[in-house]
Amino acid sequence: MGILKFLLKFLILVVFPLGELFRFTLINSINFSVLDIVVFLIVLSWVVFIRKKVKIEFFWPLIIFIMILIFSLLLNVSSLPILSFISAFLYIVRWVLYLLIIYVIFSMDKNFKEKILWYLSVSGLVIAIIGYVQFFLFPSLQSLYYLGWDSHLYRLFSTFLDPNFCGLILVLSLLLNFNHIKVFKKWGKLYVFYIIQFLIFIAILLTYSRTALIALIISIVSLLLLKRRWKLIVIFLLIVSFVIFFLPRTFKTEGTNFLRTNSIQSRLSSINDVLTIYKEQPIFGIGFNALRFQQFKHGYINAANWEITHAGAGTDDSFLFVLVTTGVVGLTLYLFLWYSILKSLVKKSIKKKNNLVFITISSCIAVIAGSFTINALFYPFIMLWLWIILGVTESS
Repeated sequence: MGILKFLLKFLILVVFPLGELFRFTLINSINFSVLDIVVFLIVLSWVVFIRKKVKIEFFWPLIIFIMILIFSLLLNVSSLPILSFISAFLYIVRWVLYLLIIYVIFSMDKNFKEKILWYLSVSGLVIAIIGYVQFFLFPSLQSLYYLGWDSHLYRLFSTFLDPNFCGLILVLSLLLNFNHIKVFKKWGKLYVFYIIQFLIFIAILLTYSRTALIALIISIVSLLLLKRRWKLIVIFLLIVSFVIFFLPRTFKTEGTNFLRTNSIQSRLSSINDVLTIYKEQPIFGIGFNALRFQQFKHGYINAANWEITHAGAGTDDSFLFVLVTTGVVGLTLYLFLWYSILKSLVKKSIKKKNNLVFITISSCIAVIAGSFTINALFYPFIMLWLWIILGVTESS
């Protein structure tokens, strides 16, 4: 148990804040990160030393969805090059490994589970601070364009090299911090709590990510509704509107314009491309996750860098991503999985009225809201965050 706790602490406090800085390519489109390695070691340690029997409310929806992931890929194996098949299969393996973090968290004692939530909050604050440093000292990713990254000029993207994913993680961090407000009050340090939340809030705005902003608004309103804080909803919306209106526009670029249209047109084009691919295999899809090869095959991504571009392996909508890779059957099962997760959380919220349950529901809503414009539900760092807080909440 000692090694498992150490690895979890190391994962959250050290590896997580490093974001995408330590990402490696093994062969062509087969990529992995330090985060993947540590998650694998944690799950392996749990299997070898603990392997505690755990009962999860949404166990069968999870199992059935995993089965459709494997089935969809095997159904299309003959049409895929061997490296594309291996890459797709490893994508499934990674998704399952991150999922198993829920079981690892179930095995921890109550005291350590509470510490894990504090570790996540510290990690979120570190990401925001690094983001401020990056915003002023390294305002563009133009030098990494050859590796498949967009420039994101004058936007905060921290160690994740993408303002949308970074912004969504900061939203999750801001939400989770509300779980600690009573402790700050008990310490007589409530002002520290407000300073931290203010820093994270401004960092979210400096990403100029509409995805993060919408997720922030929807999730905070959801949290306040669950807690029946009607007046605070109006105050929050007024504050957000005021701050956005007066947010400095020192650097006027397309990326810092909240009313920009280029990204919308790009997303619509991507959706159209994916729907064209989907029509070829509408029932069980093209195989999870064989989207990169299919986009290359149809000429939707550049033939010169199709194996490294970050736009190749997914699409700007998690549910559309599931639809094209696993078909209408897979999407139906995936929606049922999320219905089961949210149903379980709502039952807990009615039974216990626990603040953490409300925060977990709001966090899920934030990610789901963001997943309509970015592939948030399958982004490793966001998956890890959600599975950790789900594990803590479900086992409490």
